[in-house]
Amino acid sequence: MKNKSGQVSPAGVSEPKLGSAASAPAPVRLAAVIAIVQSLAVIGFGCFLIYRDITHASNDSMVYEGSAPARVGTGTAVFLFICFGFVIAGTFAMLKGKRWGRGAIVLMEFILAACSFQMMSAGAVALGVATLASALVALFLLMFVPASTQWAAAHYGG
Repeated sequence: MKNKSGQVSPAGVSEPKLGSAASAPAPVRLAAVIAIVQSLAVIGFGCFLIYRDITHASNDSMVYEGSAPARVGTGTAVFLFICFGFVIAGTFAMLKGKRWGRGAIVLMEFILAACSFQMMSAGAVALGVATLASALVALFLLMFVPASTQWAAAHYGG
C-alpha cells in the first residue's frame, strides 16, 4: 500500500493520520499513559522535596555545613521537573508523530528500570518492583509489540 508521498507502508499498517493521537495503536497509547503516570508520580515527589525544604524538615542522612545544602531538595525537584516534564511533552509529541517523543520515553524507561534496583537495595522493595515492572511494560509495549514497531516504522518513515 502506498502513502501520500509514494512510499510503501508495511503490510497490515494503516496510514497514520498526522496530528491525531487516535492513529497510534493501543499499545503505544498505553505506554504513553504509563509514562505520564510515572512522570506525574515523580513530579509529585519533587513537590514533596520542595515542601520539606520550605518546612526545614531534617534529613539525618545528609551531613553538611552552611545553608546551601539545605536547599538540595529544591534543586533535585527542579531537575526532576525538567526531566519528567520533558517526558510528558514527549508522550504527546510521540502521539502526534514527532520522532523525538518515542526516544525520550524509551530513554527514561531505561533510566527508571536502573533506578529501581537502587530503590530495592535501599529497602523500598515494593516501590522498586513497581517501578521496574512499569518501566519494563512500557518498554515492551513500545519496542517489542509488532503493532507498535510497525506503526513507528510507518509513522516515522523508517
